Amino acid sequence: MPYTFQRDIAPNAGALDDGSIIGGVDRTAARRVVTSSSLASAIYAIRKDAVSGLNFTFIDLSTPAGDDTTADFEPFGTAAQMSNGDEFYFAADSIWSDAYFKIATAGAYTGSVEWRYSSNGLNADKVLTVSDDSNGFRNTGIKRVSWTPPSDLAEWSPVPDGITKRRWIVAKLVSPSAIAVAPVLDRLWVRLATASYAGQTVYNGDFATAPAAQPSLFPIIGDAIYIASDGPMLGYDIAMFLKRDDTATRVFEYLSTDGTWKSVTGLSDPSNDWKNGPAALTTANNVYNVRWTAPSDHVSTSLTLGSITDTGYWFRLRTTAVTTYGNVASPAARIRLRQFGNANTSGVRVPVASLLRSITIEEPLSIVGVGAIVLSLVNLTTGAASAIAVPDSAVWPINVDFDDLAMAAGDAFGLFYTSGTRSFSGAQVIVQ
Repeated sequence: MPYTFQRDIAPNAGALDDGSIIGGVDRTAARRVVTSSSLASAIYAIRKDAVSGLNFTFIDLSTPAGDDTTADFEPFGTAAQMSNGDEFYFAADSIWSDAYFKIATAGAYTGSVEWRYSSNGLNADKVLTVSDDSNGFRNTGIKRVSWTPPSDLAEWSPVPDGITKRRWIVAKLVSPSAIAVAPVLDRLWVRLATASYAGQTVYNGDFATAPAAQPSLFPIIGDAIYIASDGPMLGYDIAMFLKRDDTATRVFEYLSTDGTWKSVTGLSDPSNDWKNGPAALTTANNVYNVRWTAPSDHVSTSLTLGSITDTGYWFRLRTTAVTTYGNVASPAARIRLRQFGNANTSGVRVPVASLLRSITIEEPLSIVGVGAIVLSLVNLTTGAASAIAVPDSAVWPINVDFDDLAMAAGDAFGLFYTSGTRSFSGAQVIVQ
């Protein structure tokens, strides 16, 4: 049977800004949010002054490495102290391959930095081949120094009277001259071989309240934020209190029935992957409504992340590329899901089992914008959905057939604006 409605067709048309044209989906908390991180900031560092010989200065990085507000440190001392052979040692408890330096003051000098490691367990006897975005600590901002972990990387103690043996990496200053400014480091991370996982509750807070602290989402390729819901999702709403300022690329994926992660389709993301919003932490938020086409091969699945195991409809935002790292390691945000199920939705209930397969849009009262739009017709009870591509047509009425949407007796359906910029005011909508 046909269902006829007089409706506006526009982005965020629903009362809850859920993009609903017919029916609606409430905001709900996530079942589980988990972040993965390959970084460690509880690391060890020593500075050795070449002129004074065995004058080793221990640098406590346990706080500075993870906190921008604590004291900065100079890897080679002051400009007056910098000389050929000065060394900066740093290490972590696990095998690692990258270091990320937040450089507060760029060094100004000629010369180079040679990176070394120990293969004999006695001294830094080998040169380490690295890719150095910092240019010897002469570039400001967060810069990466990366290498392939050598197969012969040995533990050793660089201090004569002995300290705990570790796999130290050494940055050695070579032939410096024209020294005008000593580099100053504000923060230091290292990338471990195995990611760690942490459950997060801060994202589930009230949209009206800025989070006091956020987990680090430093953009490392492969790291991700995982979100589980109790039912299939139309998307999520995000309140940004502090935006990302990196130029990393993240993909939005769901865990499919065959156990693989697949990219969502029909994605509309006005938050620009959390890069829109306030540039400084504020109590005033910008709310963005992120939407996609609910995938048909998405079911509740058990997933284990480190020591965390939970069952739900899993999505993740995974970093796939990084151009610049920015200076905001912890963007501040709150998230609310738009998940299906009778408890969270309102829609049109069908009295008997049906197949919905076409939509007709009669000529509206007014039209704003041009271009095609995409709608989603959704079984709000099961989460099954069909995408509807509405062409940029001046011929009325517009009739669009779509993949059959199965409805059991008592199931409710809804119609949602997924993407595009064209709006129809007071259109007659017929679903059948």
